[in-house]
Amino acid sequence: RGWAHAVRLSGGRRAGGSRPHLSMAHLTRSPAGVAMLLAVACLGLHSPAGAFHGTLPVPSTFARRTAQLRPPARGRAASIRHGAVMTAVEPRVAAAAHDVTPTKKERVRFYDTTLRDGAQGEGISLSCDDKLRIAARLHRFGADYIEGGWPGSNPKDAEFFRRARTELSAAAWDKVAAFGSTRYKNIKVEDDKQVQMLVDSGARVITLVGKAWDLHVDQVLETTREENLGMIRDTVRYLKDLDREIMLDAEHFFDGFALNEAYAMECLSAAVESGVDWLVLCDTNGGTLPWDIEQTTKIVREKFPDTKVGIHCHNDQGMAVANSIASVRGGASVIQGTVNGYGERTGNANVMSILPTLVLSMETESMEESALKGLTSLSRYVDEQANQPTHQRAAYVGASAFAVRPCFPGASNKEVCLSRTDPESVGNNRIVPVSMSSSAGSEADKDDPRELSPTLLATLRKYGGGGGGRKTAA
Repeated sequence: RGWAHAVRLSGGRRAGGSRPHLSMAHLTRSPAGVAMLLAVACLGLHSPAGAFHGTLPVPSTFARRTAQLRPPARGRAASIRHGAVMTAVEPRVAAAAHDVTPTKKERVRFYDTTLRDGAQGEGISLSCDDKLRIAARLHRFGADYIEGGWPGSNPKDAEFFRRARTELSAAAWDKVAAFGSTRYKNIKVEDDKQVQMLVDSGARVITLVGKAWDLHVDQVLETTREENLGMIRDTVRYLKDLDREIMLDAEHFFDGFALNEAYAMECLSAAVESGVDWLVLCDTNGGTLPWDIEQTTKIVREKFPDTKVGIHCHNDQGMAVANSIASVRGGASVIQGTVNGYGERTGNANVMSILPTLVLSMETESMEESALKGLTSLSRYVDEQANQPTHQRAAYVGASAFAVRPCFPGASNKEVCLSRTDPESVGNNRIVPVSMSSSAGSEADKDDPRELSPTLLATLRKYGGGGGGRKTAA
């Protein structure tokens, strides 16, 4: 009844279309319309209102929530961004779409960018020796790609590539990627010194950053959109002719896709036409939501079925790990990230959380489970090399990640009841903290010496001086 009443209020069908044109004003004009909205919310979209397609005001929190009722539509953003009203995709709708999650045959690879993107974080300054040691450790851990730096940007990175050729093992050097940009505007790619430094680095893998947002082409590069396509096309083709493996980091791809889908996809097409190996979709400002990431990744996979897709996320909304996982669900098969989430601003996607989630929780073919036993030691090793404090509460690798106690006094302390992951699977340890709110602090346990180890009891007696407090029998 609410649906029919709202259609009558709206004047029937929208011009030139087959779908009724509804708005929040129409639906809230009658008790029946309000009842329909409440029913849709309760039923979780399992109703004809899945076809709802209206116009919602930006400032309203209720409108932002109700925007999730709209069906996904290509070319429109999946969140309200840049002051415009755009299509939202409710998570369950996105999950119900065609699933192109990598199969067992398409392994999800780990591309580490700690030595380049991670080193841009405030308070982090890695020497060339530091970078070489970390690169060797990443290789032993099992990273598929190790981004060594941007040889055309500073002398330290240029030195890294000179030394890495001889100081790293042949297997480790084969994984090293050189990072750079597409050619400069209005010059030949052969005359671009920065591109030549990528070639001279000797790296087998080259990762190119290219603009995929028309706003940046217009206002940052200050060139024509066609010239930007030529910059991508020429640089990829030139390096592929030199037999290099090429990744295109499509910078600000999700912003560009949200506001001008056609041009963002043209940028990818330019790279594909020139033989690029990987299309890496970048959430450069960390402003995209997980269901948007998944849906857009699926669209790119469907558009370019013969080209592998990757993801590169920043953590400005605290979503980098979730966004990376969502992209894998959408079909991405390489994840770019950093150890411990290092990076500029709020950091990059933290592979210390992503890798065990992929392998242990999602059972995705990625790293071997046995390799994950080196996760915690890798995390702490990189912190030590970078002179960074270890994050005690970090997921999987933090000292408190498996610090658990029963909530009820006298409750079971069986390990199977305490955490969903075996700490040994990521090379960590379980600790049992003593808390006044746990069973160790209950009145029932104060006289029970079994709650404390004999070693701790001896220490307490030694430094307690034997005075005051309750006596405890050995």
